[in-house]
Amino acid sequence: MYEKNENGQFLLDLKLEIESFLEKIFKEWPKDNNNKPIEEEIIRPYFSRYNGGWIKSVIGLNKKVTDGYSIKGEFDPQGVQWTNPGLYLDCSIDGSRKNQYHCYHLLKLSISGEWSYLFGVSGRYNWATKFWPIIEQELSSPPAKEELLAEKERLEKRLQEIDIELSKF
Repeated sequence: MYEKNENGQFLLDLKLEIESFLEKIFKEWPKDNNNKPIEEEIIRPYFSRYNGGWIKSVIGLNKKVTDGYSIKGEFDPQGVQWTNPGLYLDCSIDGSRKNQYHCYHLLKLSISGEWSYLFGVSGRYNWATKFWPIIEQELSSPPAKEELLAEKERLEKRLQEIDIELSKF
């Protein structure tokens, strides 16, 4: 579990956490008879920074364009930082310098600190629009009851701590 501040943010290194999460998911991914991951509509989770990559928090869509700029959000800096729950888009770039392999993953960090894998695509062109339906659905749906109960419990605990501090005055 991550350290959480009074604003509901988690203290973590996004790059390391996403890499670790995707490696875990890949180990659990269904396999065919040759023990190779089964290719499905959702590509297998893959992470590499050999040729670079980035992580972007997702806050909305701009459907006036159809490339990566259609997904609104901020690029997250490297290193440990306070991170809000929400949607995150990861771009992993592997392969040779001349023949790069781009892999995009949409992940969700819940208010309880749990990661979930939503969707992934590979390729350099026309990848962004494939994420639109999932992003729209995630941004419009309310948090799950369990998430809200966990957040309520955290806030109640914080209120008790504040009451103890106030009683010292």
